[in-house]
Formats: sequence, C-alpha cells, structure tokens
Amino acid sequence: MEWTAPMTTDRCTSVHNFASDFCKPEELRDHLNTIRNICTKKAGTTTKNALDTSIMCGFYSCGDAAEFIFMLCQHWKLSEETKYKALEIFTRFMSLLMSQLYDIMHESKTDKSSHKILSKTTGNGHISSDLEAGSVFSASDRDNHLGWITGENGESDMTDKEWMETIEHVKSQTKLRAVTSVMIASKVTSHEHIITLNKAADILIKQNHCYSRNVIMKSELRILNTINYNLRLLDSPYPCVMVLLEILCRIDDRFCDRRVYNTCIDMLDLYYFFRPQILSALSGVTVLDSGLPQLDCPDKTSTFIATCYSVLKVCGALVTAAAYAYDRNLSDAAVTNLCDIIETSESQLTRDCCVILKILSQEDFE
Repeated sequence: MEWTAPMTTDRCTSVHNFASDFCKPEELRDHLNTIRNICTKKAGTTTKNALDTSIMCGFYSCGDAAEFIFMLCQHWKLSEETKYKALEIFTRFMSLLMSQLYDIMHESKTDKSSHKILSKTTGNGHISSDLEAGSVFSASDRDNHLGWITGENGESDMTDKEWMETIEHVKSQTKLRAVTSVMIASKVTSHEHIITLNKAADILIKQNHCYSRNVIMKSELRILNTINYNLRLLDSPYPCVMVLLEILCRIDDRFCDRRVYNTCIDMLDLYYFFRPQILSALSGVTVLDSGLPQLDCPDKTSTFIATCYSVLKVCGALVTAAAYAYDRNLSDAAVTNLCDIIETSESQLTRDCCVILKILSQEDFE
C-alpha cells in the first residue's frame, strides 16, 4: 500500500537544508514509497539470521564508537548525512568481521601446525591480494594467520587467552576502521569535503596511532570489499527522517522552524548512542502486542524481526519524539499526520515515541 495523501502546499517554506524548494509533492511520495519498498524487500530477504539483526541493531556503532565518529565529522565539519552513513558503514563492516571470525572458529580446513596468533602475524597491511568481495579474510589470511582457531579435528583449539588477544587486536584497529569509514562516507556524500589520506593520517597520529597512507588506503579497500561496495542501501534512518520532516513541513508550517530540524538531529544522535537499547525496548512492546513468532517458521520470524526494526516505524517515532521535545503541542500534529504516512495507528506511534523518550530519560549523558 502506498501513501497518497494530499499536501497543503506544492513548495517548501522551511529553512531546512535537506530538500529543494522545487521538490514536488509527487517526488516526496515516490521517495517515501521507495524507502518503504526497500524495507519490505529487506524484510523478506535479509532479516533471517543473527548477522543481519546485529547490523540493524548497530551493536558495533553505538556508545563510544558513535561518539568517536561524531567527533571526527565535527572536527572535519562534515554533514549529518556523512556522519550517519559513516556509522552504518562501520557497523556493517564490524558485524561482518566478527561474524566471519566466529565462522572461522568452526572451520575444519586448517591444519593445527599453522598455529599462530592473529595479532602477531597480520602486520599492518590489513589486506591480501586474493581478498574477495564480501569477505573480511582472504584465503591466505585463513591459512597463515587464523589456523590457531581450529584444531586438526575441526574443533575449537583456542584458549580464552588467545580469543581475548584476537579481540584486543580487533579493538586496536577500531579507530583506523572508524576513520576509514568516514573517508568512504565523505566520498559518497560530498565532492567538496572529501577526507584525504593525509587528513586521515594526521588525525590518527593525534590519536596516538601511526599508520602510513598505504595502510589507510588498504583499510579502505578492505572495508569496501567486505560490504560488497554496497553504499546505497545502508540502513541509515537519516534519509527517511528527512523525508518525513519535509512532508510535515508541507502539511503544517510549524515544522518549518529550523529548531525542529535541529531537535530531530539531536534525537538521531541520541538514537545512535543508544540504538540497541531503543530497538530492544521497541521489540519488547511488539511482543506484548502480537506475541512471539513461531521460531520454526522462518517467514513469520522474518516478519516479526522486520516489524520490530522497521526503518519507517523507528523514524516515525524519532520524529514524533523530537517534536515532543521541542513542543508538546507539536507532537500531537506529528502523530496525527505521521500515522497515515508510515501506515500505523496513533496509539502505536504514541507508544513507540514514549518508549524512546523513556529510554533516553533513564540514561546518564555525562
């Protein structure tokens, strides 16, 4: 079902910087319906395993990771779109990295004689010539660096100490991966504010990490290979929030205030800091409403996960929460108009908004 409700004005009267004054209502509807179709397609194909769920939940791009990437983007004066895309690139790469490390633990192809520790053998190259798209580790990585994970019988031969050393190695590269993610995002979103290798190397030196430009470039290639160069359909809520806010501006002039936009950005920042907690709480109330799915039925399980983590659902709640934080009276207008746009009930949208505000009110921001 596509949203076709009329807008009161054909031209935007807002002072926001996220849409053209000449963007027609039909184009906004098409944009929103495209987002909805992407969400529907992803629900049927990419929400059936723990990896995709971890990517949606942002387990690796919240808290300190989000704070560091936000700091980088503020330092380089990059746009909001760039910082959110950088976070999505980072979380997708880290999710794939940890998932493939887990898979390698259960492989039986490596001989026990190649027992070596990752942190002592990978060096600073971070990439091999036979790295394939979608893979964090190349064949030579597996043969030369990761053989210690599995024993000759295919069973885990790794001690707790060795696993912790692996985790420490991954953590030691976190800032390199974060800076590289921002570099990639800057190239995708802007041709005027691209982060160069020199800028990346300088900021890493200030963070007490000395990497050559060659190593940074190889890290960039590794991330792009790992995410299959898929930079368009990342699960960032930013475009959806901007479209919803732009539509509201066409319906109610009160949403045209620049402060409403700024409050939405603040709410998005907080969402990224506490994304796992917020999505967990939203899934909890979904369970209360509809119950748990039949776990032996993949289609029902996939639908349940897609409902819990629907981008449209989350973005509608974030915009409503931002409107409430700015002006309680404005939140009523947001609920009334958004429930038709994102195809939900007023009670559900109000409930999701309250869940987000409750989570944020309980957190310590110091």
